[in-house]
Amino acid sequence: MNQETNAILVKGDVSGIQEFIFNVKSDKAAQELKGRSFFIKVLVEVAIQYLLDHFMVVDPNKIKECKVSTSGGNFILRLPAVAAYHEIVKNARLDFTKALEYTGLNLCIACVEITGDYKKDIQLLNTGGREAKFMFYSENTDYFKEFDKEFVTRISNKWIEFTTWIKLNKSFSINKTDSIASNLAFKSKSVEFGGYKVTFNPDEKGISLENYLESLFPMKRNNTLKEFRDLSESDKINIRDASIIELKGGEDGLNKLGILALDVDGLGAVMESVESEEAHTELDKLLNSFFNLRLREIIQNENLTYIKLCSKRQQLPVPRFCNKIYSVTAGGDDSFFVGKWNTILDFAIKINEEFILQFPKLTLSAGLIIVDPKYPVVRFADQVENALRKAKYKYKGNKGNICLFGEVIKWDILTEIISLRQTLKKQNLTSGMLAKARLSANNVVDYSAYRLEDFWKMGYYLRDAADKDIIIKRIEGYVARAIKAGNDTLTSRNYRKILPIAARLAELDHR
Repeated sequence: MNQETNAILVKGDVSGIQEFIFNVKSDKAAQELKGRSFFIKVLVEVAIQYLLDHFMVVDPNKIKECKVSTSGGNFILRLPAVAAYHEIVKNARLDFTKALEYTGLNLCIACVEITGDYKKDIQLLNTGGREAKFMFYSENTDYFKEFDKEFVTRISNKWIEFTTWIKLNKSFSINKTDSIASNLAFKSKSVEFGGYKVTFNPDEKGISLENYLESLFPMKRNNTLKEFRDLSESDKINIRDASIIELKGGEDGLNKLGILALDVDGLGAVMESVESEEAHTELDKLLNSFFNLRLREIIQNENLTYIKLCSKRQQLPVPRFCNKIYSVTAGGDDSFFVGKWNTILDFAIKINEEFILQFPKLTLSAGLIIVDPKYPVVRFADQVENALRKAKYKYKGNKGNICLFGEVIKWDILTEIISLRQTLKKQNLTSGMLAKARLSANNVVDYSAYRLEDFWKMGYYLRDAADKDIIIKRIEGYVARAIKAGNDTLTSRNYRKILPIAARLAELDHR
């Protein structure tokens, strides 16, 4: 053992998160998802407290120094290398495996001795974590134990109540119990597992819920939680006196939901390349602050101004995201959001703009799908994850994109798409004409060159547009840039897809 440091790094990593959160019925899903997601954060906090107690770290200043990172569903602690520390880590793994039985979740816990080479230590810790995941199937497992269906049903009915506790309280506290509960045990405003009791408090005496984005709820006027159907509908505005009748989901357009999944690209590799514990902790704090506090600020404070909607061109400031975004933060850097499709699209763009400003050396990938409000939650979760993977991996070496309508798009080209969409919205075009222009443009996306007749078709379908000459000129410019992109397949294809995607968005705007 290294006598200079005489310490270890311990990593906890929750697996099975997506299946646990999204395997719910669509009916009342909005009332259940937050509870399930927030339980992941609670699980991490309890696991940290368990380890601090068993390693006898009680001084508040020492506790603060121990926490290297706490991000989403994982954490890293720097703990003293007490006698038999391997046994403590193993027991922690066994206790939480027992506590999480029947939830579908697992908490993998691994440790390494600190050598002084932080980069190498983190790499070894991650390797140890991957190896520890195989131990779930070999450590103290009874393969012939009867499956407790009654218990599964009982706890599955508790997550809506858990969501209510988050909504009605300001903080939560973690306290040790006399014995380790064999499984999750829900009680009045509390849940017990792993030898600890988590209690929700109406005051600030504990860990503030405002530190977690799950505590932000889109509410109806009667102070009940908005269902996904409510979020899919348009705001109700009195155009005569420029007043807000009721905030629903956002601007006019087809009543559909947008499901957004976000992920920081290559964050694991970035963390493994960090040279020091201090740098790791600082980056972790910045990411946590962004994906909780900064996103909360954006949602609560960003305003949109309707201009032509109201009589006499009177400007009406309308909250852009406030009370319209449902956050399902499955992790820290990887997050899910639900809202009206056009509101979620604007939100995705805003998040990326803010992320680039704060993290110029990192990139953000996103998947965005548009679904019916009654679409099964477990299916839209799978589909948006597939869209996110496509954004990250379809074009080798080219991350930091968004996948929309199944198409991988660069963020800067998405800005061009939104600009053309706004232009098309202002034209005297029916949804049918927009659809024909879109299909005509789509037919030539994979061609090596454009033919003159292709422009004639697009021009014909756009003939009723007041600014048809300007629009065609813009499309010609996109074609020229597509050709100049040469072997850059993604950029070339993106420029060819600007009109089809912009026209599709404009169609949805008109409905």
